[in-house]
This record gives sequence, structure tokens and C-alpha cells, in this order.
Amino acid sequence: MKKLTIILMSMLMLSLVGAVDFQAHKQDTALTVVVTSNNATQCNITYIQSPNGTQTAFSIIMGKSGQVFSSTMASGNFSQIGTTCVGITCTDSIQIETGTVCRDVSVIGQTLSGAKSSTYIIIIIISLLIFVGLIILGLALPSKNDSDEMTGYIIAVSNIKYVKMLCLAFAYLVAIFIAYLSWMLSYAYLDMQFLADMFRILFYGELIALLPLFIIFTYILIANKVRDMKIGEMLSRGLKTKG
Repeated sequence: MKKLTIILMSMLMLSLVGAVDFQAHKQDTALTVVVTSNNATQCNITYIQSPNGTQTAFSIIMGKSGQVFSSTMASGNFSQIGTTCVGITCTDSIQIETGTVCRDVSVIGQTLSGAKSSTYIIIIIISLLIFVGLIILGLALPSKNDSDEMTGYIIAVSNIKYVKMLCLAFAYLVAIFIAYLSWMLSYAYLDMQFLADMFRILFYGELIALLPLFIIFTYILIANKVRDMKIGEMLSRGLKTKG
């Protein structure tokens, strides 16, 4: 009867959570596994299960401080993106209880919550709408001065073509932002290295092309402005010109 009472008390006092809530963990960094057990005398780490399902056996005795057991697992155990679980066994010499500590391993050590994903989706949708709107507006606006349809002579200098150029320029900047955001999201949260590499190449390609395009854009802008000043002067003197 006394032995039975001790066993029952031990069953009540030994407490190891069967499944710890998933938390984020940064890739390739060490993890200190901490377990609190009310009456355990020893806790061991028995295995690590990688995201691909591979399970590696361990026999690591965790250090004890009061009712807290802890042990640090090497960073190499958390090199794969995805959920990694550490198996733990605790005992009070009478009862044995097992549990797991799981972590969602990601590049930046953060998980993509519902609120974050919604925010990113909204940002991408708005960016795409702005990009498409600027492209449509840029292509739709005229690129020449107002001219007589019959004779082809210029009748007035139009500044709308500068708005057209600015729309296309801002559309390119928005495209760079979209490529960068897509790269960061793919790299940080998605286990799709190919997609992340594709957006990274696209982003750097657009970024490298930015300088020569800026030079060309500035040249065209100045050339058009100088030409319009000459045309405006000719029109003010009553002269006719085509172009």
C-alpha cells in the first residue's frame, strides 16, 4: 500500500509536457532545450527529428538546476528549413515520461503569421496595381508635341510627354521593389530556394541596369527639353516646324 501510494504520488508530481508549442528558431544556430519537471531526477535528450523526417538518436544527459533541466544542441542540428523536433525522456526512478520540443527553423528565425502574410499580400497586390497602372498610363500618354493632323506642323509644345517618361521611370522603380520584396519573402519564409534565387537574380539585374537607364533617361529628358525650348521659341516668332 505504501509503495502504491509513492507510485501514485510520483505519477502526479512528475510533469513533462508531451508536446511543447512550436516556436521560431534561426537556421544554423544552437538551441538550448529547457524542460521543467516537478519531480524528475534525470532528463535525457534521446533523438532529433529533422524536417525531412530523418531521426538521429542521442543519449544526452541534461543538466539540472532545481526542477529545470537544460542542454544546448549544436547549430548543425538546425541547418534544414522546417520543423525540427527534439525528443526528451524524464524519469524519477519509478516513472518514465517522454515529450518533444519542436521548433520551426527559418532563415531569419521568424514564422510567417497570418497577420504578417496578410500584410505582405496586401503590399504586393498594391505594388502590382501601382506598377500596372503606371505602365498603362505611361504607354497611353502621348510622346510628341501637339501637331496639326493635316499638315503635321507642331502647333503647341506639350509637357504631357514628360509625365509619360516619369510614369515609366516610377514603374521601373516599383518593379525593383516588387522583385526585392518577393526575394526576401521567398528567402525568409518559403522553403523554395529556386524561387528565391530567381527573384534575387531579377532584383540584382534590375538594380545593375538602373544606372545606365538613369543616364539614358536623363539624356532623353534634357534633349527633349532643349528641343521644346527651341520649338517654343520658333512658335513664338510665328515659324512652323515638324517633329
